[in-house]
Amino acid sequence: MSRKISEYDGVSQFGENKRQLTVQRTDSSISNGSTQAENSHCYAVLLCVIKWFIAIFLCAVVLCCVVASKICLLVLGQHYRSVKRAGNSTAEKIETQTCKQALFLMLLFTLMIPHVASFIYASWTSLRRKSRPWPTKQGFVVIMFGGFLETVSLCYITMVMLTVVPITPNAIILVMCSLPMTPAIWEAIKSRSRWRTLNGKREVIKFGASATFAVIGIALLLLKVPDISGQIGIPVSLTLLSIAWSPKTRKLQIQSKAKQSARGKAAIVSSLWNLVLTPVVAVVLAKIYQIVELHKISSGFKAINATHPSFVFLMVHIVAGFFGYHFGWLACSLCMQQIGYAVPLTLATPIAAIMIHLPCFFSDKRNSVTLYISGPCLQSFSRCAFVASAVPCNNVLCLEEPGTGHGKSTRSPLDSIL
Repeated sequence: MSRKISEYDGVSQFGENKRQLTVQRTDSSISNGSTQAENSHCYAVLLCVIKWFIAIFLCAVVLCCVVASKICLLVLGQHYRSVKRAGNSTAEKIETQTCKQALFLMLLFTLMIPHVASFIYASWTSLRRKSRPWPTKQGFVVIMFGGFLETVSLCYITMVMLTVVPITPNAIILVMCSLPMTPAIWEAIKSRSRWRTLNGKREVIKFGASATFAVIGIALLLLKVPDISGQIGIPVSLTLLSIAWSPKTRKLQIQSKAKQSARGKAAIVSSLWNLVLTPVVAVVLAKIYQIVELHKISSGFKAINATHPSFVFLMVHIVAGFFGYHFGWLACSLCMQQIGYAVPLTLATPIAAIMIHLPCFFSDKRNSVTLYISGPCLQSFSRCAFVASAVPCNNVLCLEEPGTGHGKSTRSPLDSIL
């Protein structure tokens, strides 16, 4: 009997120990699981915060770059208008012509520098690799045709619309937003075949409304242009540019006989073709619209230096375009294109349009339309490349010398980020 009891006690003790071990193991696994869940939750929250921080940072950088580029472009166009109106004596006329030539060359540089950078990068990454195919014959033809449309349109917008056409800067900013007008019309027409489906109806209404508002907006803006050539040239140039930059055109340009895309070597051909066309088209437009005298253009090269009033705007425009492009590319690579790319491009136009009307940036002079940028504003603009403290608001722009109350007409040159 005692043996049975002892065996029973042993079994009972073993059972109790087993139950205790089992309970302890269960509590440990639950605590470890809860700790891992808390850690994973904290990690997910931290990762979300980091992603939002990067997205907001990219959005802010791209927005600053686009706004700075737009404003510098407008300032340089207004500089040309102010120089155009200055000077009556022979010496002043010579100086005015030199400044106009320098401005013309700066505007030309802003059009050519992106193509130079694209050509160098594409040549370095694709030209040496035999695995990268060349475009087809059709691709070459489309590259030549699209490059011609692009060059003519950009040269007209930069060389003519900003300098010669009598249009205010705020209208220029709004006109630049009408670039998607032609693609919106095309998408609205193409979506009509899907009208029977719910998504098709939404697309037709969306693109139709976008195209309608774009056409009405560009028509109302063109009413402010008194020049008939500007009323015709502006919509034509924007339409041709939208065709040259359309996805269909780009798709035809990068086609190759192999399955691989010919994007790299197509960029080499396109950049080289645009580099050849741009100065030719600019010279033709300069003669047609009498923008500048070209027989002594070498004096304009000598006038482009760090002491030139417009040189800082040229450099800010180039730097802003460079950083804006690469940070926009980074946003798209990180799949943050909605916040880091689309939102800045959407907000850039209203912000630039509002900034040119801020009273802290401008002062009226003699109750006329002449506006000037004060010396401290220009210095602050030089210190911070993305502080848009210098913006034109009307057809004449003068710089005030620090320490004086007298406006000094600027004599200098610059492009565009559309």
